[in-house]
Amino acid sequence: MTDAKDDAKELLDEAQQLELEEIQTRLGFIEETLREQGKNRSFLSRFFNHPVISNLSVVGLGLLAAVVLGVGIFLLIRGLQWRGALSDLRAEPGIQVLGVRSLGPLKKQVIGLRDPLSPNPHRILQKHNISPDRVDFKLSEYHSLNTPYGRQREVEREKELLELRGKVISVVGTLSEENRIQREHELGQISELLLEMRFPEAMRKLNLQYNDGVWYADGELLANEYEDFKALAPKYILNGTVDLDKIGNYTQEKTIALKKGIESANLLDKDYDGDPVHISRLARLIREYDALCEKSNVTPGRLKLVVKSNQPDRLEEDVHEIAEKLAETAQIDSTRIRVTPPLPIKGKTVEDRLFLEISE
Repeated sequence: MTDAKDDAKELLDEAQQLELEEIQTRLGFIEETLREQGKNRSFLSRFFNHPVISNLSVVGLGLLAAVVLGVGIFLLIRGLQWRGALSDLRAEPGIQVLGVRSLGPLKKQVIGLRDPLSPNPHRILQKHNISPDRVDFKLSEYHSLNTPYGRQREVEREKELLELRGKVISVVGTLSEENRIQREHELGQISELLLEMRFPEAMRKLNLQYNDGVWYADGELLANEYEDFKALAPKYILNGTVDLDKIGNYTQEKTIALKKGIESANLLDKDYDGDPVHISRLARLIREYDALCEKSNVTPGRLKLVVKSNQPDRLEEDVHEIAEKLAETAQIDSTRIRVTPPLPIKGKTVEDRLFLEISE
């Protein structure tokens, strides 16, 4: 029994010895690996910790940061310059910017319209330090209206026509008395030609006749045409006097008729379904009124809803609902229709009434 125990103990010691040797072998391999890695790290550490390499690294990183910062500042300044330049271009009445697209990192293309009398757009960009080679302008020519350049063209055109008138008078004045009748006829034809050149739209609407030394004109003109024709037409008549009293102001007369139709309706009237009955008709009249004002170059009047009632407060909800429906049907901004603060009518019984008033 003792020998068996001794044999078992001997075998156990032998296994432990083998296991211990195997562990020592692994530890030796790990130690060798760590030593090799330490040598490699030591070399890299010594390399990067060298004063020259360390200083160069710091300088390189500083330069890189400076370049990145410089490029960022440059792009920011360039963006601000472009924003200011485009703002000035859009503010110029003779230039219409329709679109801007990029042709590269630092080059853009501007698409739009340009009046020939307007300044060179490159001069506007140069004020913002943007050189001409950085911008490609694709601006189609157009003649602007209601701008300083449009008015300048009108002045130049009128000046040319008046100069032509003076030359014609000078030439015709040399004719002998024997040709007076022929001269009067020719002066009349030239006068009509000058009027058609200066007032092409108005002359298509008027009937102009010459009788016994007097020019008569009758017809109807829009407000802007009416004022211009009555003020300037006598300058282009080369013979006789002018009677323009029969010319009617179509805008004024039509506006009066439209306002009468608009202001006569009681918007509280409802149909069998309980909907306001006059909304569609008033919306059509408002659109017609706005179109007439735009065509006549006249500012439309303000639209006001006026309430007349003994107890206007109970109609407040209906009034605002009608205002919204009217604005939507007429396709106008709802803020354009203002509701006047209603005041109760006291002392007599009145029918509830809501009507639209157009004021100057």
